[in-house]
Amino acid sequence: SIHLEKAKVECSSLSSSFFENMKDLLSKVCYNEGDCCSLNDNGTLKDGSPPSISTSRQQQQQESTPYFTIHPKCRLFQSKSAIHYGHPPLFILGDSHSLSIGWQTVQIRRRQQEKQSMTHSLVSTSSSRPKLVEKCVNNSDGAIFSHRTIVPYPVTGLKAWHVRPNTQFFTNYNLQVSLRRLPLSCRTILLTAGEIDCREGMGGKRLEGYNESCNEEVRKTVGAYVSSVKQIAKEHDLQILLLPVAHHAYRSEKNGKALGRAQRRERMVVWNDALRDECSMISDSSPENASRDSSLEQRVFLLDYEKGLRHADEKSPVGFVLDNAYNADYTHMNSAFLPLLEDALERCDCDLNLI
Repeated sequence: SIHLEKAKVECSSLSSSFFENMKDLLSKVCYNEGDCCSLNDNGTLKDGSPPSISTSRQQQQQESTPYFTIHPKCRLFQSKSAIHYGHPPLFILGDSHSLSIGWQTVQIRRRQQEKQSMTHSLVSTSSSRPKLVEKCVNNSDGAIFSHRTIVPYPVTGLKAWHVRPNTQFFTNYNLQVSLRRLPLSCRTILLTAGEIDCREGMGGKRLEGYNESCNEEVRKTVGAYVSSVKQIAKEHDLQILLLPVAHHAYRSEKNGKALGRAQRRERMVVWNDALRDECSMISDSSPENASRDSSLEQRVFLLDYEKGLRHADEKSPVGFVLDNAYNADYTHMNSAFLPLLEDALERCDCDLNLI
């Protein structure tokens, strides 16, 4: 449950828009925590659901600007999120793209060799985590499926560059907190990062030193990202499934953002290609690559569904944009791509018994 005991918001003036923004914030908190009972179909809070908001008169007298505090007795929900699971949870961590498939049910088709074992195995034999009994469903054609509810643990503003262990930034701290929040029974997580790197971290003045291209810097960033994720996987005894970066959807050139989006799509192509290369090297058992991770079993896999998101567009410098069927707000996707993710799960050679 959520206790908003000491949360407070500073604002420069009293206005109705402040309260509307507060309601919008609380609706997002409800969604993030799975409290769908407090939300209307359009995602807004139902009448009576927002916690009472009160002003602290003493603080207003002491400070030059008023403060608003959320009533300390307020509780948005009481253990409702566990009810909303419906199935065992599959946690997704990362930037705001983690919310695109939050609280959706993912169907996992079991491989033939895994049908004999319906219990979770351990990532390492030394792990003290408890085993969980797997519940599967037989399809009419004899296929065996299991289901998971995707539970989002968003790390707002997370860049792939922030995943490095020596990063001194709040996003890295929030990522570590989210990892520590995972239950002991968690064996596998989804992780999404990189879109913000392509959108904000590479461009402008930084391009001048790379002959108008930062492709090599993109590849270096991806290499550092995957290397850091492998360390996280080892430290937390997890199998980590990486999501690719989805391209932006088509947007009219009239709004003046078309040039920037075109450049980002080029960076995203380089990003996803580099991510494929890095993850393929992890799975490559050749002698030259075995030395790179001689003491580390494979724990990191790529869910390579990105090509299935493409829609041909001759105006795009890369020849495609995000298929509009998957578009939510021209930057984020909606949950319609979930079947592509399910197919990628089956193809990525990860240990499905750990999910």
